[in-house]
Amino acid sequence: MADLKSWIDEQKAKGFTEDQLKEHLKKNGYDDAKINEAFTPEPPSPQLSTAEQPTPNPVPEQTTIPEGSLPKKSKSINFIIIGVIAVLAIAFIVYLNMGPTNCPDEACFTENLKKCEKAVFVSEGNDGKIRQTITSGRSLDEQGNIEWCNVKTEVLTSPIQEVVGLSMVCKMPISSISIPECNGELWEYTQAQMQAALDAMGDLISNTTSGGMPDVDLPDGFPSLDFP
Repeated sequence: MADLKSWIDEQKAKGFTEDQLKEHLKKNGYDDAKINEAFTPEPPSPQLSTAEQPTPNPVPEQTTIPEGSLPKKSKSINFIIIGVIAVLAIAFIVYLNMGPTNCPDEACFTENLKKCEKAVFVSEGNDGKIRQTITSGRSLDEQGNIEWCNVKTEVLTSPIQEVVGLSMVCKMPISSISIPECNGELWEYTQAQMQAALDAMGDLISNTTSGGMPDVDLPDGFPSLDFP
């Protein structure tokens, strides 16, 4: 406390007001109790006669308190605060970059999807190899339940070469029954193929009811229908 009182006296001698000094101390970690104690005047000492009192030097006007002039205690508090912020920032970055769980089966992937936790599942069959990834994107309702979760689907191999390498991202509903919202090249390709199949079926039905049997070009992989 003696060091702080000395520092205050030095700053007052440079022309700073008590309000300036108190504000500066608060910004540097000192609480009100210590600040008030530091500004409490010492008991008066025996006064010198007028003839014995020295003439004070003029006080220069100052508007800015020089940095680095506070006692060491405030600096250590600043270093502690900076250290805590740095640790929290590192922890947050590590959390964002944590790798997803590699699921060995669909049950594992489904369980992670319910909690919207990062996971990867690769399925392989006659239709090729598909990789599904649960990303960190999600939405919560008013009760804190997960409404939907982002799932990315990629075609790694397929008998249909034009879809290999295509992908799409879908908002998969978790707490409600609704249609997923998807976008991406794979989604656009799927939509186009479904529309082409519907158009072909419509033409086939229309011409069949009118007595004709036209030749219809169905999309690749669409099953043919043999009529008697």
